[in-house]
Amino acid sequence: MTTTITATTSIQELPNDPAILKQMLLTLLANMDQVTRENYDLKNQLENFKRRLFGRKSEKLDENKLLLFQELLNQVQQAQAAKPQAPKPVIETKPRPKPTGRKPLPANLPVQRTELLPEKEDLICAIHNHERRRIGEEITEYLEFVPSSFYIRQIVRPKFACDLCEGNIVIAELPARPIDKGSVGPGVLAHVLVSKYADHLPLNRLEGIFARHGLDINRSTMCQWVAECSNLLAPIVREMKRSVLSSNSN
Repeated sequence: MTTTITATTSIQELPNDPAILKQMLLTLLANMDQVTRENYDLKNQLENFKRRLFGRKSEKLDENKLLLFQELLNQVQQAQAAKPQAPKPVIETKPRPKPTGRKPLPANLPVQRTELLPEKEDLICAIHNHERRRIGEEITEYLEFVPSSFYIRQIVRPKFACDLCEGNIVIAELPARPIDKGSVGPGVLAHVLVSKYADHLPLNRLEGIFARHGLDINRSTMCQWVAECSNLLAPIVREMKRSVLSSNSN
């Protein structure tokens, strides 16, 4: 009679014969040894698959064996894709407050003061018929602009002569001008050069600006002025170039 031992076998179900118990014990040990060997083999196979799947690229895995893990890999990827993503926290950015108040007017600008007085009848108190006394003032400031204007500069040189000899006339010499015998002064020439090269205004626009002031100055005349001024400024340009080249050698 053979008795099989299972996980649910109780002590009362075990036989009392020592020989039978010894035989059952030997059978149990043999089965445990077989299970241990099978577990050991399965563990080695699993480690081999893991090493070839996740190991170095040089250890190539058979494509037929790799198919065994493909279904499991697909299931994992589908589970990750179906997993709801946590919403990103929304950071509310408040707009920067706009600066309030006006910037103060430059203190270096000249001030033109205009004083406004009430009407003469308002200077007399209507209740006491007495002249009102000045107790203070309110000042309102705002920025204004005076357009550039042209004027004619006259240089008067009196002549002096001797009454006795009726000759020997003397007269003061004219001051030097950028363009000898020219009809414009250094201020107009400087305005043309700054407008053209600093403010990037072409000469045809300057021609229209001058026309609004009642001046008939065509662009060809201003081209001649620019050429004359370039000759006058050539020594300054050469000195600037020499200074720059000498600074590089130091």
